[in-house]
Amino acid sequence: MAQSPDRAQRREAMRKQIEAILTPEQSQQLQAKLQQGSKMREAMASLNLTADQKAKIRDIMKSYRSQRSEQAPASSSQ
Repeated sequence: MAQSPDRAQRREAMRKQIEAILTPEQSQQLQAKLQQGSKMREAMASLNLTADQKAKIRDIMKSYRSQRSEQAPASSSQ
């Protein structure tokens, strides 16, 4: 099932926010992992993030998840 354009845009915006927190090296590592097919969570776990980076990224992901759940259709069972 394809992603809706809005969902893809939100996902891209989240990725850009996260990349703004990363060092250039971490950003390159993240891109490489994602291109290899890693999930975002797995890719992030391999980056050796500082506590400050982890906290900021956690906040971004929480915000994304809350937006996603607000946008979800009432009935998503198929």
